[in-house]
Amino acid sequence: MTTVDGISEDVFRLSVFESHGGFHFNQFLVRDEQPLLFHLGMNGMFEEIRKGVAKVLEPASLRRLAFSHFEADECGSLNRWLELAPQAEPACTVLASDLSVSDIAARPPRALQDGDVIDTGRHRLRCLFTPHVPHNWDALKNMDGTLYDHSTPWTTETPKVLARLAELQPQTLAIMHGACYRGDGGKALTELSGVMQEAFA
Repeated sequence: MTTVDGISEDVFRLSVFESHGGFHFNQFLVRDEQPLLFHLGMNGMFEEIRKGVAKVLEPASLRRLAFSHFEADECGSLNRWLELAPQAEPACTVLASDLSVSDIAARPPRALQDGDVIDTGRHRLRCLFTPHVPHNWDALKNMDGTLYDHSTPWTTETPKVLARLAELQPQTLAIMHGACYRGDGGKALTELSGVMQEAFA
């Protein structure tokens, strides 16, 4: 079952708990003039996530389908969403597009450059390249006061990425596998970086 919670203005977390693995898979829905679903879920989760979207808006009305990197839990159901929402445009980094998405997607994706903006109407999501944060080299984050898909492994690049994200002062951290955080996101990211540097030094 998909749990739907509002996490900021017109932004909803759609959370599916996978009992076999023991953790949550979260998608984020922006209700706007050009509705956006960030993270699409695995192919096997499609129907559950579709039901979650339907609690907020008509799934066929989606216009933007974005994801942080090319992996099954982020975009395994991409073509099912493209079939359901005939006017929806997939969006990913230019690297993800070149390596995978252009080949597998039923419609050509919008290949995002660092700093590009996805405009949904009232929300403008700025795309930030964050290689290997969370863990793939084609990774990106979207930012409009909410920082989407924040999760953090550790590489030599992680402190620089976290510092860049902290400077944006997000008020909400929308986590892919876990709870969302609302508050001083810049401070939380800076503190996280410090803790991680101590732990992995």
